[in-house]
Amino acid sequence: MREELTEADIQRMQMGLCPLLGEEISLDGYESPPELIFSMDSYQCEEGSPGDIMVISHSHASCYTTIFEDEGETGYFSLCENDKELEYLDALHIYDTDQVQGLVKVEIIWSEDGFKSALLINGIMHAAVNYEIMQSYCRTGFPPADSRSPFSVDGHSWTDECYTWFV
Repeated sequence: MREELTEADIQRMQMGLCPLLGEEISLDGYESPPELIFSMDSYQCEEGSPGDIMVISHSHASCYTTIFEDEGETGYFSLCENDKELEYLDALHIYDTDQVQGLVKVEIIWSEDGFKSALLINGIMHAAVNYEIMQSYCRTGFPPADSRSPFSVDGHSWTDECYTWFV
C-alpha cells in the first residue's frame, strides 16, 4: 500500500538511523518497519522540497483532519476537528527545515476506524494521533504538554505502540 523503502534506507534503519534526519530511532524489535494496513479512503501523499509542502487529510469516518505543513522554517503536523469550522487541537514539531536535504515524500494515513492518523516521511512514521484517547506522539517529543489543553496531557514522547494501530 505504500512505496517500499530503498535497501539503503532499511540498512540505515537497522543501524538505528532515521533516513530523514540521520537521527537514532527505535523500531522496538522490528528489523525494518512493519507493513502498515490503513484505509485508502483518506490516504494523501505529496512529494516536494523542504520549505514548500502542505498535505491535508480528512478522516473518512470521523470529523477529524490532520495537516502537515512545512512553511520554510519548520515542519509541523497539526491535528484538527472539522465540525463546521476547522478547530486546531494540537500541533507536533516534526523537523527544522534546515536539517532536511533533498526531496521529501509526505504521506498521511488513517486507521480503518478513522480515529487514528499517522504522518510518514520518506516511508518512516514520524508522528501519530489517536483521537479516541486525545493523545498524539512524535519522534521529536516537542512541544511539551500544554496544561491549558485537554489534548496530549502526558506530552508527545514517541512510542512504537503507534505502529500497532496500523498492522
